[in-house]
Amino acid sequence: ERSPEFPGGAEALKKFLARNLVSPDNLDEGEMKTVRIRFRVEKDGAVRTFEILTSGGQDFDGEVVRVCRKMPKWVPALQNGVHVPVDYVLPVTFVGSE
Repeated sequence: ERSPEFPGGAEALKKFLARNLVSPDNLDEGEMKTVRIRFRVEKDGAVRTFEILTSGGQDFDGEVVRVCRKMPKWVPALQNGVHVPVDYVLPVTFVGSE
């Protein structure tokens, strides 16, 4: 019925990532690295079980996992009026700037 949601929604998630992510390498201007991570949003909203689906390289992968571990509890998914655990896939893109 309802997918899990970061507290405050998609915009709040973008702000959280922007505030907390540190690009581990100097990317050339315009260069991009994307990491896709899957994690479990438990029925209490806790975020656990991190798995890299698309690697951007070891340093980038590690940074995404580090920041995901810091996430606050999510609003859990709802099915038939009951909170259920759900896997969530989050793409994170690092973009090089001057």
